[in-house]
Amino acid sequence: MSPEERERAKAEYDAAKDSLKSDYENAKLTRKQDYDRKKQDLENQFTLKKIDRATYERQLNDLKHKFENDELAKKQEYDSRVAEAKSKYDSATGKTPKPGEAGSDPSLLWG
Repeated sequence: MSPEERERAKAEYDAAKDSLKSDYENAKLTRKQDYDRKKQDLENQFTLKKIDRATYERQLNDLKHKFENDELAKKQEYDSRVAEAKSKYDSATGKTPKPGEAGSDPSLLWG
């Protein structure tokens, strides 16, 4: 692989990684704003006595649990997509990831 091709592959990888990070961060902010809005709605309902404390606490716990699970799933998806981009870069440059690195075959760790 020529230095120019290697440089182009690196630039494509960096651009993909930056795009994924930007998309992830923007979506994360949107999810947080949605969570905050829903939490505020619950607090307002409780303050206005439209719901009792037990209902408020149950719904708040449900909301938190859903938000945390969604965040974890989105983070795992982001990490997976970055690893995929890294794997494409490594493949294009002829690198093979070491066991345990992003893009490596996990089954190789267990021999």
